[in-house]
Amino acid sequence: MPWLNEELLNLRRICRKAERHWRSSRLEVFLQAWKDSLSSLQSVMSTAKANYFSNLIMSHKHNSKLLFNTVSQLTESKSTLCCSNLIAHDFLTFFRDRAETLRNQITPSSSCSLDYSAALPAGADKLFSDFKVISLSGLTKVVKAARCTTCSLDPLPAWAIKELWSVLGPYILFLLNTSLMTGVFPECFKSAVVVPILKKPGLDVDMVANYRPISHLSFLSKVFEKVVFKQLTEHLSTSNLFEPFQSAFRPNHSTETALVKVVNDLLVNADNDRTSVLLLLDLSAAFDTVDHCILLDRLEHFIGITGNVLSWLRSYLSGRSQTVSFKNDLSETCAVRHGVPQGSVLGPLLFSMYLLPLGVLLRSFNVTFHCYADDLQLDVPLTIGNCAEVSKLESCLSAIKGWLSDNFLLLNTDKTELMVIGPHRFQHLSQNFILRIDDSVINCRDKVKNLGVWFDMVLSFESHVKEIAKTAFYHLRNIARIRQVLSSDTAEVLIHAFVSSRIDYCNALLSGLPKKSFRGLQMVQNAAARILTRTGKFKHITPVLNSLHWLPCQVRADFKVLLLTYKALNGLAPTYLSDLLHLYVPSRALRSQDSGLLKVPRARKKTIGERAFSFRAPFLWNNLPQDIRQACSVEVFKTKLKTHLFTLSYMS
Repeated sequence: MPWLNEELLNLRRICRKAERHWRSSRLEVFLQAWKDSLSSLQSVMSTAKANYFSNLIMSHKHNSKLLFNTVSQLTESKSTLCCSNLIAHDFLTFFRDRAETLRNQITPSSSCSLDYSAALPAGADKLFSDFKVISLSGLTKVVKAARCTTCSLDPLPAWAIKELWSVLGPYILFLLNTSLMTGVFPECFKSAVVVPILKKPGLDVDMVANYRPISHLSFLSKVFEKVVFKQLTEHLSTSNLFEPFQSAFRPNHSTETALVKVVNDLLVNADNDRTSVLLLLDLSAAFDTVDHCILLDRLEHFIGITGNVLSWLRSYLSGRSQTVSFKNDLSETCAVRHGVPQGSVLGPLLFSMYLLPLGVLLRSFNVTFHCYADDLQLDVPLTIGNCAEVSKLESCLSAIKGWLSDNFLLLNTDKTELMVIGPHRFQHLSQNFILRIDDSVINCRDKVKNLGVWFDMVLSFESHVKEIAKTAFYHLRNIARIRQVLSSDTAEVLIHAFVSSRIDYCNALLSGLPKKSFRGLQMVQNAAARILTRTGKFKHITPVLNSLHWLPCQVRADFKVLLLTYKALNGLAPTYLSDLLHLYVPSRALRSQDSGLLKVPRARKKTIGERAFSFRAPFLWNNLPQDIRQACSVEVFKTKLKTHLFTLSYMS
């Protein structure tokens, strides 16, 4: 019990002494003394326990993993990994052999004949050959902003490096700049400790295939990578080399912005009485099979990275090794010859650059696509039963598979998902719809999970709301079990971390849905408010939500759309969202021409077209007061917008 202190130990001694006196004498006065001392002990114990966990939770309120572990400790829930019979060596063998096995399954295709050299990005002629020397103040900012994650490879824990930075900083700066100038990544930073993480709860814990490898790297290794990451992204941005529809690990991009664009396209097609095929392509262990030679060639000839920068990246990729840690068991070390490390800073960026030519291929087929790291999805307007359109899409998929094979990536057709989305009256036509990729058949599904959001065939998101409610109530039950040892501030931190974050995840997709669609989410929010304020279940909840200053779930969705709109209009959102918005230009000079209004496009159907971001965003934006639309910063906009929506929700 880490909350035990000297006061508690002293009270416990007094309590036991009083108990011994009563048991030896059986006098009423000693019984009462024992009861009084026991009551004091329990009271002080509860306070100490509450203070301990409150301090622990408040200090880790920005670290969801530690928060989850703290709640598990409080609720005494045991990890399912403790029941696994696997050992670290099993995982090392599996992870090492999997990449080799997958690469051996890949047969390079000759069907992908597109000349990528003829379609190089416009900025590919701008070379990036030398890193900039970083100053001590610049490195200090990077270190201070870095999370204090520590692994067994660190000679000093991250917090100690930060505490001793005034002493260690100049030496680490010298090591970093020497590495950048010579194009050599330090050998001591090339090792990784791989921790297997169960892909999702409920899977068989004794099957190694159900685990995802996460590479834990040394703190200083990630600091070095962050410095290089910043300079690489600056080159990609200034040279306009980023794939516009790649949303992973880019400033102002997220899964939500990606899905808002995808859903907008699907709703616009449905509003025009067209069905769309949504294809979610699954790549098998994509990060682990990346070919280093192809990647380095692509960096040089497709992105313009040469000289010391290319040498540094070649050094970063070569000579890497890994060991597996599982249940306090450590495996032997093995070499890593392929892939980019998951859990690293540079890995996802390098992978997105590896995929850059794929965008050229997809555009040659005039296919709408979107990427989030290795999650690739296509949304294609399609007339069910039109053999020519279906054949063209199948040819596109065959070409994608061929390109992936040429680049040692394997398309997993068994896990690739297909859904037909469109108006209700066309749904019966899609029941038997299939697509063929070479010898594989992809059947149509009723619902699919896309970047954490459940899609259905009419985009009602009913399944998504049910899944959120199910997960949120699970966490609420756990929080309710420990509510008595939590202060109000601590309980609110947990509720926001485990419940509100789920309610708000990608909730911009729900804006424009009828009020009944939010019933499940609102029940979750109401239950969270009752637990936080200890309000009885028969008491009216609206005054409680008002006192907490919580916007209703339906209004929170509109809030998110308006926030994305403000960011899109001010260069703080992806261009694929900004391109959906157009300023209103009156046909003649009016006072309203400088008020920042947006043009609202025509929509045929209220329940479909008017939910698309391209319609919903201008509609909501134009109804805002002018002073909110013209807010000088995001924070000012959010404050004014919440006050405005709060007033409309509770004061009107």
